[in-house]
Amino acid sequence: MQDLQSGCEATCPKSCENSIQTYLADYKAATGYDLDAKAYKRLLGSCTRRCNQECIKGGAAYDYVVNFRRY
Repeated sequence: MQDLQSGCEATCPKSCENSIQTYLADYKAATGYDLDAKAYKRLLGSCTRRCNQECIKGGAAYDYVVNFRRY
């Protein structure tokens, strides 16, 4: 679990930053508006927290249980 958490903490901030930048570029092109620095920082923090929470959960497709028996 610790390895999973450290992996999530390393990748989530960059993933959120890339996603937000892509969205904001499209949004600014469509509307002409942009986020101020305070709102961007708040959005990045929120995205990173949510990403970390979802990343360390077991998923429906893969529950992080390693089967060590051979058949």
